Amino acid sequence: MIKRTLRPFIGNEVDAVEGIEYGVWRDAGCICVEYDLYGLLSHLEIPEGAGLEGKRSDELWRHTCFELFVREETGNKTHYLECNFSPAGDWNMYSFSSYREAMEQAKIAAEPKITIEQAKKTLTLRAEVDLTGLVSASSVIDVGVGCIVENKAGKLGYWAVTHPGEKPDFHDPRSFEIRLIGTKTH
Repeated sequence: MIKRTLRPFIGNEVDAVEGIEYGVWRDAGCICVEYDLYGLLSHLEIPEGAGLEGKRSDELWRHTCFELFVREETGNKTHYLECNFSPAGDWNMYSFSSYREAMEQAKIAAEPKITIEQAKKTLTLRAEVDLTGLVSASSVIDVGVGCIVENKAGKLGYWAVTHPGEKPDFHDPRSFEIRLIGTKTH
């Protein structure tokens, strides 16, 4: 897996973060993502609970949260999914009909598999998301990867592959710039 670097939104940096890398790939009907957050973790607000059974929760993005956006390349290029992963193991998946419209919890075949590892200066989160019933295994998908990091003072920093607008916005269709090819089915 090749790791790439997320970029901070200028003006919303959180000093304790030295960098965030990610890798994303497809595997047998799933999309997999791995994030490595480097920095002074003791200065960051990291939700606790790693190793516990995570649950579906709303508003994870209000604190440190890793995000993944998926849009299938079909005739309807406006429908997309948002996946949220907390370092506590909690998660959620939402479906949107178009840009920030008709948000609802995605009907999933299986809960995401999330693993978290934490060392002194590194937090790694891996998530495997089953896309069955949400995205065809053979389709091309466009993906956006992002991360929200909260420091101990409550300041939020926004990291993404790209920030095409004047404010941080992971939902911006222009930020879905990673293209992944599906697997042919016979």
